[in-house]
Amino acid sequence: MIVHRNAIWPLYSTTWKRKSSIFKSCSPMGQIVTKKQTRKALMRVVKCSASAIGLYNHCPFSYFMHYILGMESKAGKAALQGTIVHQALEWMTKLRKRGKTNVDPMWLLHRAWDEHTAATPEISIRKVTTRIDKETGEFKEAADFKKCRVALETVLNDPYYNPYKIKPIDSERWFALEMPGEEWQCLDKDGKLHQFAVRGFIDLVHEIDEDTIEIADWKTGSRKDFYTQQPIDEALLMREVQPRLYHLAAYFLYPQYKNILITFYYTNDGGPITIALSQDDLAMTIAGLHRFFTTIRRDTLMRRNRWWTCRMCSFNNNGVCHRVWSDLHTLGGEYVEDRYANLDLEGQLAIGKPVEA
Repeated sequence: MIVHRNAIWPLYSTTWKRKSSIFKSCSPMGQIVTKKQTRKALMRVVKCSASAIGLYNHCPFSYFMHYILGMESKAGKAALQGTIVHQALEWMTKLRKRGKTNVDPMWLLHRAWDEHTAATPEISIRKVTTRIDKETGEFKEAADFKKCRVALETVLNDPYYNPYKIKPIDSERWFALEMPGEEWQCLDKDGKLHQFAVRGFIDLVHEIDEDTIEIADWKTGSRKDFYTQQPIDEALLMREVQPRLYHLAAYFLYPQYKNILITFYYTNDGGPITIALSQDDLAMTIAGLHRFFTTIRRDTLMRRNRWWTCRMCSFNNNGVCHRVWSDLHTLGGEYVEDRYANLDLEGQLAIGKPVEA
C-alpha cells in the first residue's frame, strides 16, 4: 500500500493541522535540488528504509554500491534462517486470521525450509547430519535446522506472541509513506521529480485492546547491535531508527488506535523487548529522517569504512569493493554508473579479485 500525501491528509481532516505542523516544525525548508545539480550528484535518494539508513551510517560506500548502483549483495546462512522462521510465523498468522489453527507449526517450518533452501542452493545449510539416531533410526537434526526449530518453539511457548493465540490485524504489512512538502522533493537519475518516501515491512500487528496495538518484529539473531556489539535494551531501542519508522507508519495506517507498542522479539536470545512511543516522538523521528535526507544528498565523499565487519560484506569478499572504489576516483562517477549499475553476483565475481583468507 502506497500512501500518497494528496490522499492521506484529507482522511484525517480533524487533525490535519496538528499532523502537518509536525513536519513543518522539525523540517526547515531547504533548497530544492535542480535537475543539473542532481545529475552531477551520485548519492541520489528517493526512498529509504531502516536497513538503508543503518547501512549508510555504517559504510556510505557500501550504501552507494547497494542502493545507488543497485549491485546485488550475497545473503548468508543467518539471513536465510531468519527468512525461514519469518515465513513460518507469517503463515501461522494468516491461518489464525482465517480461523484455521489446526495446522501443525512444525509442518509449516519444514515447508518453509524446503522452499527457501531450494530457492538458494548457493547457501550451504543442512537440515540433517550424516549421523543416524539409534533410537529412531533417522538422521540426526543438524544445528542449522535446530536454530530455526528452537526459534519457532520459543514463540509457540509464549502465549502473548503465539500467532495462534493472539488477535492479529496484519502480517508482513508493507508501507510506503511519502513525506509531504517541497523540502522533501528529490530527482531520480532520469530527472523525474519524486517525494521522498519511507518504506518497509512490519512482521506482525496484533490488537491488545480496543485502544492499543502492538507491532512485533521477529529477530533470530543475537541481542546485540551488529556494528557495535552493544547489548540491546529498552534505552538503546528507543534510539534505534527501525522501531521509530514502525511507529510512524502505524500512526497513519491504524489511526483508530491511540496506543502503539513496539516489540523486538529475540527468539534465540532473551525473548521480547517492548517500548512505547508517543506522538511527541514523531517530531524526533521525522527530524532524523530529514537529517538523513539532506545529508545523503550533499555527500560527495562516500567514505569507505574499513572495519572488522568488512569480512562479512560480500562486496569486500569478492573484491569488487576495491575495484569500484578505485574506478570511482580514477575514471569518474559516470563510468562507474555505466559499468557497475545493477551488477549481479556472477558479474561481480568476473571483475573482482577474491580476497585470500
